[in-house]
Amino acid sequence: MKNSIASALLLSLAIYGCGGSSSSSNSTSNTEIIEESPVSLHQNYSWQGEEITSSITGINYKIDVLYPDDYDVNEPLPVVYYTDAQWRSAGFLPIMEASGKRAVFIGVHQGPDGRRGTDFLTPGVNDYFSFFTTELLPFIESQYSVQAENRSLFGHSYGGAMVIAAFLIEEPETRFFKNFIAADPSVVTPDGILNLEANRYQQSQQLNANLMLTGATDGGNAQGVKETFNFLDQRNYTELELTYIEQEMNHDESAYETFEVALDTFLP
Repeated sequence: MKNSIASALLLSLAIYGCGGSSSSSNSTSNTEIIEESPVSLHQNYSWQGEEITSSITGINYKIDVLYPDDYDVNEPLPVVYYTDAQWRSAGFLPIMEASGKRAVFIGVHQGPDGRRGTDFLTPGVNDYFSFFTTELLPFIESQYSVQAENRSLFGHSYGGAMVIAAFLIEEPETRFFKNFIAADPSVVTPDGILNLEANRYQQSQQLNANLMLTGATDGGNAQGVKETFNFLDQRNYTELELTYIEQEMNHDESAYETFEVALDTFLP
């Protein structure tokens, strides 16, 4: 099933209650009103740092690992990998905690300044994704108990372009990731993305994965993201859950809004 959401999500629902009482001179009524405290979904998270040097890209990457305070290695959790941790971890942490979701979050720093311009875009994204799947995943998942069948990949801006590329590079028969989330992605190399998509379509019209695209309208990339969504939608890939969400906000705000929506959508 494919869903197109052409307007910003409705973020809150107001619930109204009404009641009444009646009385007469011949009867009395005593009503005790018990107000229940709202259930808190807050989940405290711990933060740990790791590092890994890739033999493929030759770059040392710092890693942020965030997990529930009561994390139990005997209870594998869903895992969410996200890019640009050097900017996003501090802002994502309160969203994780407020969501009440239980997962392991892996934030990957970009390496040296400007390295994201190589790793996230074609052709460098091919080596970067190889690093992700053959070096980073085994490194992390040998130390932390996660559900390998329930991995998500999140990226914003250039990181979102990387997510789309990774979605197209992966072999559908041997998926590393179940969910791909591209927040206001910068599709700055359309020829590279189109070439990846053409190769994928030629090999298989089946893409058993979930792809969420969001586009920011306030100086963001909404127009290009919507065109990308329409193109993929018209390809009629089977077993692909494709979603587009248009957001009335700026480019940077989209990172946090999309992250919150993704947690609610893809995590139990």
